[in-house]
Order: sequence, then C-alpha cells, then structure tokens
Amino acid sequence: MVPGAPASQSAAPVGATAAPQQAAPTFLPPGTVALLSRPPAVQPPPVQPMPIQPLAAQPQAAQFPRPAGMAQAAPAVPAFVVPGNAGVPPRAAVLPVRPNTAAPAPARAAGRAPVQECDRLAEPPRSVMGRNDPSLAQGMRDAQINPAAVQAACRRAMAEWPGEVRFLAYAARAPEMVRDNAETVRLYRLAADRGSAYAQFSLGTMYLQGLFGLPQDDREAMRYLRTAADQGVPGALQHVVDALIEGTHGVQKNAPEGLRLLRLAVDAGDPYAQEALGLRHERGEAGLQPDGREAMRLYRLAILGGSATAPATLGALHAFGRGVPQDDVEAVRLFRMGADLGDPGAQTWMGYMHENGRGGQAKDDAEAVRWYRPAAAAGSMDGQVLLGRMAAAGRGGLAKDEAEAVRLYRLAAAQGSPAGQYSLGEAYLAGIGGLAPDDVEALRWYRSAADAGDADAQAELGNFYDAGVFGLAQDAAEAVRWYRRSVDAGNPRGQFGLSSAYFYGLGGLTQDSNEGVRLMRLAAEGGHAEAQTTLWYVFRGSSTPQDASDGLRYLRMAAAQKDETAMLRLAELYERGEGGLARDEREALRLYRLLAAQDDESAKSKVKELERRLQSQPQ
Repeated sequence: MVPGAPASQSAAPVGATAAPQQAAPTFLPPGTVALLSRPPAVQPPPVQPMPIQPLAAQPQAAQFPRPAGMAQAAPAVPAFVVPGNAGVPPRAAVLPVRPNTAAPAPARAAGRAPVQECDRLAEPPRSVMGRNDPSLAQGMRDAQINPAAVQAACRRAMAEWPGEVRFLAYAARAPEMVRDNAETVRLYRLAADRGSAYAQFSLGTMYLQGLFGLPQDDREAMRYLRTAADQGVPGALQHVVDALIEGTHGVQKNAPEGLRLLRLAVDAGDPYAQEALGLRHERGEAGLQPDGREAMRLYRLAILGGSATAPATLGALHAFGRGVPQDDVEAVRLFRMGADLGDPGAQTWMGYMHENGRGGQAKDDAEAVRWYRPAAAAGSMDGQVLLGRMAAAGRGGLAKDEAEAVRLYRLAAAQGSPAGQYSLGEAYLAGIGGLAPDDVEALRWYRSAADAGDADAQAELGNFYDAGVFGLAQDAAEAVRWYRRSVDAGNPRGQFGLSSAYFYGLGGLTQDSNEGVRLMRLAAEGGHAEAQTTLWYVFRGSSTPQDASDGLRYLRMAAAQKDETAMLRLAELYERGEGGLARDEREALRLYRLLAAQDDESAKSKVKELERRLQSQPQ
C-alpha cells in the first residue's frame, strides 16, 4: 500500500502564497509534510476483521533504537512458505489474467532475487521504502499500478524465487487497487509475517486509518509501523516520529525522543529523514526554532542522497523565502530538477509557476496544464485540484468541463486534500458538473476542509456563521473563531472577515477601527477585491493625502480584478473627473463597456450616452 506516495514533501502549490512582493493566492497554507495521505472520504465496504498474528522475527538488525515506552515486538512465529508454481494461496486469482501457456520457470535456490518484472511494475516509491528494495528509479505510485499485469508478473516471480518475500508483498498491490479487501489484507499479512517491511508498513497504515475492512487500531498500527521503521522504512519511521512528537495514536508524547530517532536516521545518511528533519526546522516544530538555513542544509543533503522529493521541498523554501532570500528563479531550477526525477509535486509546482508567471516563466495556462496533467495522473492531490480548476474555467486550451473538474476534486478529496474538499464544497454550493445544488453536502465538505486546515474553508465557515445560513444558527463568536484560524494562515478572506468584526465590535470583540483597517489592508494587499473596494470607501473622505492615494490605488486594483462595484465606481470617477482623477470619458466608456458585457443594464445606458457624447465632440 502506498497511501499517499507523496507528491512532494514540500508545501504543494495549491497552498502556495506568493512571494512577499506579490499578491498571495488564496490556497492552502504552506509547509505540509505528507509522507502519507489522509484516509479516503468514502471508506471501502468492510469485511470481517481478521485476528492479528504476531510478526515473524526480522531478518536484519534494527536500524533505529526502539522508542522509550513502546512495547517490544511480539515473538516470532513460523514463516509462511509460498508454494512453487501456485504463486500465492488459492484466492490469488482475483483478477482476469490470460493463461500462461509457457512452461513454468524452475524454482531458484534461496537467495536475493535480482530485479524482476514484478519489481518494475509494483515496487513502491523510494520516498516510502528508502533503500530496502532494489533501486528502480523512484518506484510505482498507486495511480501507476496495472493490477492484472502486476498479478501476472509477481506470480511468475514467486514461482521462480519462492523464498523472496518482496514479490509476495508486491503481489498484494494488485487486489489492493481493485479494492478486494480480504485478499489485500491476507497477502500483506503473509508477507509481513515473513519479514516484509513494506507489508508491515502497509498494514500499519491500514490499521492507523481503519481501511480495507480492518478496524482503526492505534496499538496494532504502531506495532507494525515500529517494526517497519526498525527495518529503515522512511514512511514508517516518520509515523513513529510524528506520534512521539505530537503524542498521538496512543503513544506518550516525547518530542525529544522523536527528534533523537530522526537525527539517528539523518546521521545514518537517510535522505528522507534529512528532508523530514529539514521540514521541522523550517516550520519551527517539535521545540525547534524556525531555521531556514538549517532546513536548506538538510534539504541539500537529501538531494545529494537521492531523494526525488527534496528538490521541490527546497524549491518551495526559496519560493516562499522562509529564512533564506526569496528567489523564484532558483525555485524553478529546483522544481524542474524534481520534475525530471518524476516527482508529481515538482511537476505541480512547475505548472503553478507557469500559471502565475513566476521565476522567469511566461504566464502560460497551456504550459501549466501540460505540467498539471502528469502530476494529477500520478496522484498529486494539488495537481488534481489545479487541473480541475483549469477544466472548470476552460483555461489552458481545455474545453470548459465542470463534470471533469468535479471528478478531479473528488479524487483529491478522497485522498484527504483540504483544497479538494473545499473545491467540492464550492461545486455542491453552485450545483455544477452534474451536481444538484446541495447546501448540506456543501457545508459538510467545507467543514471537513476547514477542520483539515484549509484557510479558505475556515474563512467561508466564518461567513456562514456570521450570516446564519445553511442550517447554522447565527453565531458571531463562532464566526470570529473561524476567521482567526484563517488569519493565522495568512488568508486574505479570513483577514477581511475578522476586520469587519473589529469594525463593528462583533463576536465578543471590542470595536477597534484601527485593527479593522490593519487587517483590511492585509487582505487588500493579498488580492482580496472586496477589501480593496471597501478601503476606497473608508479612505475617500480622508484628509490625509496618503490615505486618499491608497484608497484610489486599491480601487484600481479591485477594478483590474473585474470587481463590478470597483469598475462602476472607477468609471464614475473618470466620467466626472473626481477623486483625484482627471476627467477621461474614453476610459470611463471602456469600463462601462466591460460592465455592459456582464449584462449590467445601467452600464449599457451609460455606454450609449457616452458614445453619443463622444461622437458629437470635434475630433
């Protein structure tokens, strides 16, 4: 199982905020570590859980010391032996496979099998497994698995090398992709009991999330994950470290012990541990002070060690300018490096930079789509969301296709993407892509996204509570609570909502116009059109020249975003020569025409009036 073979360990572009000198897109907050994704929103149908068997003794010494306070692994039991040409026990034939008429290959003597077709088709990503298995580029993510081909190839490999447990573990990826719960769990158990670190990791994540008919069981999850971590599996080690640092999944909180384990892996040269520790330094987590320089040093070590995701992680550090000079050109160089290594996260970043014209790249929607497509196909949640938004708007050479957009949002949401959940909420609210408008379902997705940290969704929930809509009781205090969470992530929508609460003294806040203006300025500088227009109203009667100048600047910014109120007010100022503007009826006519194209009846009348007036004037 590769639940979340990570698109990139870097903050995904859907969550990117622009460089300090640019307007910030309202996407996800930066800096997410995602070695594993959240569980799908719709769980597979349950089967009767099987009793856990103790793990077999491991064939190699533990690479990482056992965390303090964790129980020892269960005693060894006899290993299951896979019979020769039968491949795996009777339920293996869960997928249609053409009969193999060739004579079966003779079974080989015990020993490490060389790379087989089973490896090429089903080896998990190195970002999950590190160096435990044969080095085959970067491995195969779930989205790349061909179940029938995997089943056939791994059966052949098991017949030829009956003592090689990795083929049994990889064979489990075929029923996993077609949601055969019982067969998936059975094969992973057999492989785990024979010492397969990948199977132990997969079962651990299944128990952690309650997937494939298994109950959610933190104790069993951590038992499997700890054993896989002992064998050097980066994804498993990350879970153990996270549990210690955060005190989750039934593990007593012990951040120093978590960092100690992570540093041992770093000192051993594990590039994925180097990247994970770098992220802790970048974000100032686990008692560490934010330190962009130390993060950069660790990311560079991870790149030299062969991590395919570290280039995008370091690129994001430069794109955001966190503790290092902000440098979009260097960021693009690193994103391209990761994209060339096949990292979907880096591909998504490349699309984002083209979509927004950053890092010396021409602003080019078609080029952005070219990068988003392979990223989305490889399972990048952010690639799916951004490609969906392109499809919904008919941009980048795509025909407008709201149904395709909804399909992509669902894929991302099922992987636990807050941006995908938020986008799906928007789709239900608007009733697009074949969805009937459904306020209840929209609110469910918004809340799911907000709980997962999506700052846009948090701001929207604040708006819903402020207005008392979609079955929610009006609650200004609850609105302020959600606005604050959004503001903490630097979100302009949250800043605008909280500024209004300060202006009017709502939700238990003391009325404070200065704080309201400060927050509204932040929202306006972040590209919030309504905040920009509102500031023009706030400043237009000001006796302070700077305020008046700022108000006009904000009005122009909002009009440039096609905000109808801003366009109308700016057209009126040009028509009359007011607000510090020279009279310019031609510029007023241009703005009125843009409004008329949006079926504004008053603007249509103004267009006729100005056209007659200008025609009557001498040339």
